[in-house]
Amino acid sequence: MDNVTQLAGPGSETVCAPLALLVILAWIAFLAVDFFIHGGVLARLYQHAGPAILPPMTAFRRIPFGYAGFLLYVLILHWVMRRAAAAGWGRGALFGLLFGGLWSIGSTAAQYSILTVPAPLLAGWGLGLILEFTTAGMVIGGGLAGSPPRRVALVVGVLLALFVIVTIVLQSTGVAPPMVEGR
Repeated sequence: MDNVTQLAGPGSETVCAPLALLVILAWIAFLAVDFFIHGGVLARLYQHAGPAILPPMTAFRRIPFGYAGFLLYVLILHWVMRRAAAAGWGRGALFGLLFGGLWSIGSTAAQYSILTVPAPLLAGWGLGLILEFTTAGMVIGGGLAGSPPRRVALVVGVLLALFVIVTIVLQSTGVAPPMVEGR
């Protein structure tokens, strides 16, 4: 059963969504939050981030590298959550919050030590990472609890639509600037 996510607890064998499907769904949820955080909430801060940040179009072309890194984050989160028996939507979200908080504190401290990024943007990155891990943890927890794959996919689809729509509204209304070439 190595291609199936399974929660092993004392006296229980709950078979859940296929491993690849659950990881992909959690990754999509992670990316949806990332799109909202960087394309909406933090977008204006990128305009004044200084030389430590690539020009927007260069950064845009490099997004696949970041997204591949996020897939590794989700794989690690899934692996740890399985071993910790962190099943359930709420328990998964809490686990993601705590795990993401620790990861974010370490990551933000390391970035602070070497980057000239303004403090509000750096803080936004840290808080965004926590929200991304919390969301992915919720999805993984739901899958580990035995929620049907269709339900997990529906939740992720709703989250994806919500974050994309809110980001587009933020950009369309001028609250967040749309991505343009140059600074």
